[in-house]
Amino acid sequence: MATETSEDYFAFSVATKKGTSPGGFGALVNQLVSSRLKLRGFSAFVSGRRTRVFCIPEDPDAFRAFAKQQGLRVSRKSASVGKGNSWQALGMLNKWAISGELPRAFSFSSQGESFVYREIHTG
Repeated sequence: MATETSEDYFAFSVATKKGTSPGGFGALVNQLVSSRLKLRGFSAFVSGRRTRVFCIPEDPDAFRAFAKQQGLRVSRKSASVGKGNSWQALGMLNKWAISGELPRAFSFSSQGESFVYREIHTG
């Protein structure tokens, strides 16, 4: 059975630039890797000239310090996170869809640790 917990996640955007240009998504990923921050979830999509990023860090305070150091303007939000195998995660998503509570965003992986998150409230 899938488990559901409440987690903090951060939403922000960076410029959509090719390669590792300063201030772009590639540069951000390089900085994340070198900082050794542990992330429970990470998803991004391009919207116009910006890349919207959502991430769930293991240590929100460490991530906030990283974001400040990088000059990122982040919004801290709360989300409901469901974990389980592929079928359990899809079942949870189906339950939300049937109830009319469509998730704002979800990330799905068939690699054994699937998660789905939806916004509960913004901070």
